[in-house]
Amino acid sequence: MNPWRCTNVLTTQEMDLIHRHAVRMLDEVGGIVQNRVLLQKLQAGGAVVDYANERVRFPLAVTERFLAESEPLADEFDPTQIKTWAGTYGALWMDPDGRVDRFTERTIKDYIKISRNLDHVDFFAVPIPHDRGDLRVTPLVMRLLTWKYVDPKCAGTAQVQNHQLIPYVIEMGQGMAARFGGDAGEYILGDVEFQSPFRCGSEEAAILVGLWEKGYRCSIGGPMPQSGASAPVTLAGTLVQHIAEIFFKLMVERVLYGTKILRFGSGLGLMDMQSGEFMRSRPENALWTLALGQLARERYRGAFRAPSFGVCDAQTVGLEAGFQDAMNVFTGLLAGSRYIGGLGMICQPTGIISALKLILDNECLGLVKRFLRGFEISEDTIALDLVRQVGPGGIFADQPHTAERCRTEHWQPAIFNRIGFQAWKERGGKTDVDKVRDIYNDLMKQPDPPPLIDEETEKNLQKIIDAAEKALP
Repeated sequence: MNPWRCTNVLTTQEMDLIHRHAVRMLDEVGGIVQNRVLLQKLQAGGAVVDYANERVRFPLAVTERFLAESEPLADEFDPTQIKTWAGTYGALWMDPDGRVDRFTERTIKDYIKISRNLDHVDFFAVPIPHDRGDLRVTPLVMRLLTWKYVDPKCAGTAQVQNHQLIPYVIEMGQGMAARFGGDAGEYILGDVEFQSPFRCGSEEAAILVGLWEKGYRCSIGGPMPQSGASAPVTLAGTLVQHIAEIFFKLMVERVLYGTKILRFGSGLGLMDMQSGEFMRSRPENALWTLALGQLARERYRGAFRAPSFGVCDAQTVGLEAGFQDAMNVFTGLLAGSRYIGGLGMICQPTGIISALKLILDNECLGLVKRFLRGFEISEDTIALDLVRQVGPGGIFADQPHTAERCRTEHWQPAIFNRIGFQAWKERGGKTDVDKVRDIYNDLMKQPDPPPLIDEETEKNLQKIIDAAEKALP
């Protein structure tokens, strides 16, 4: 029995209409690219470029050729094998008492300690530390802390933010490659985000081109159209613009790196018309997720990444946060997303990592994984012989078959309730949040994460960071 199936919400006619208007937007509206090198690369690929106004348009034939030359994603996909990601590059930490403050190296270690002890967390991002010097060199410090406490054989982080940091990012990555082995490119990665609608700004372009010219990769994130603000207020209008913007950034990526897989992200949001705030956990977001997932899967044969735990609009750990996360996670899975991330995140777009929510989200993820696994239907699991043996009026609790299979067949919660009301009251009546506090307190008694790089390596990396800090204007 497999409970997981992708959901189709669009007709063929609706998908065709969406596609036609997305490619027309690129042809008739185009975008801004504030970098001559990128404009030249796009023009060589067939785009129409207006250098004086830094504008680029993509004729219909160019976009259709781009799509036709893309490589389809393999169909094989097991949702029970999805890898999960905690946190983000968030700058704020919410302690168990609800106090919010900027991250320091101390609280980053607490966050890592929690993440490492959660059985459903595969990866976690190092947040921004605010006690390690000038914030302008934060992307360099984040690399150091990731190598020091998480994994010395990775890219550290993709953050750059300022093209003047590129030489220092490269020097740090080359030093790590020399010390821990592998190609320097494995340690050097950038990330920029295009702005909605249809804009690649000068700084983002300088980072993108700066790394590309040195032979290193820089991924392109975003855009994040905001319905009613940076996109039409209608859901269809925002969806079509978002698809056009995705094609825009992917065509830039292809002319630089030759990337063939189409990757779709559901970064859509809406502006609340009363408060003016950016919202990402409304029913409209769930509808966009389902529609975009189907288009990515059926119309374009590409990869799809939906928002999940990381886009909670609630301000506290409670029913609102839980319901929003459940909606985002399950609609993402139904849409074919191959990603579950943002565990512990709350208060979008502020971007706060909550110690309590991180632990609660791990519990919820165990429930989700059990649901996705379904259950086996066979002669053995139906257990007719056992039913015959126990007979009418019998009990199964004392049978070896029950002892052998109960832990794999039934989900085993660590926090959620397992007892009746009276027993719960007699044992202190602890809520889920009370239990999470106990877990948090136990985790804080454990040793801090040990350094994974030696002192000499850390000193060398810090020298590069100090040189960058002095060099920046």
